[in-house]
Amino acid sequence: MCNILSVKTVIARISEGKIKSLDIIEVESVGEAIKKVVSDILKEWDPEKHDLIITRHESSEISESKESIPIYVLSPSSEWVGEELIEKEIITVFPYVNEELTNEVLRVLSDYNLKSLVL
Repeated sequence: MCNILSVKTVIARISEGKIKSLDIIEVESVGEAIKKVVSDILKEWDPEKHDLIITRHESSEISESKESIPIYVLSPSSEWVGEELIEKEIITVFPYVNEELTNEVLRVLSDYNLKSLVL
């Protein structure tokens, strides 16, 4: 039975500019999905080697869509090289609106991830 108050949420793992995994799940809230992802990431994160960065953006910052949704970007394997931040892998969590917006957000974040690897 589907929970009437559930929210479709996108969780994608991007590495080297490529989408490594993509799941669309139904959860009580996007916030709960983020907490679960962070909890899972903490198990594999190495604080001796990497920073763990979590940022929140609005889709209006990267999309011309009329929809404005929160986009959370988690970077469990980021490193500073001089003044540059290298994000080897990012995980994004955001509410699912439609396929077009999902594809646009993932394209922009994949491009960003790839560019962050090039110094």
